[in-house]
This record gives sequence, C-alpha cells and structure tokens, in this order.
Amino acid sequence: DIGLEQKSLFSEIKFENPVNKKFEVDILSNQNTKLILDIYSVTGRNIFNNKSKIYPGRNELIYNLSELPFGIYFAVFTDSENNRVVKKVVVN
Repeated sequence: DIGLEQKSLFSEIKFENPVNKKFEVDILSNQNTKLILDIYSVTGRNIFNNKSKIYPGRNELIYNLSELPFGIYFAVFTDSENNRVVKKVVVN
C-alpha cells in the first residue's frame, strides 16, 4: 500500500503482494458500480486494462498477469464516479 487512498465507492480493496501470475483482488462495495483496473509501469506506461461490474458485498476478481515482467507496478482502481484508488503491486 502506498498510501494514496482516496474517496471511492469501494469500501475495501485487498490482494496478496507480491503477485505471481494471478492477481487475485478482493473488493468490498456498498453498491453496484463499475471497476476499471489499469496497471502502470513505474515509467507511467499503461500495460493492463480491464473493466468489471462490482456488486454490493464482497467481489473476488482474478486477473492473469503472466505476461508482465518482474517488477514494481501501480494498480489504479477507478469506480463509476471516477474516484481512484492507487496501490503498489510487486510482480515476481
């Protein structure tokens, strides 16, 4: 966690860090919303993008990151109101 938590429709975002090939994300939400997940390299290049629907309660999402080289990335979780939560992700 890099401490860039901001206002969001997601009550909680949790995942194991470091990540291997599967990025398993647990998101808790109080309402229906959309999720846009963008993953950026440390140089700011967008290297992954995915859109999902989020429902009230716990949502378990799994993303395949096997194509990513080892390193440090930033995951940006954006909800339907364009609120963003940024988390550091280590891929190994």
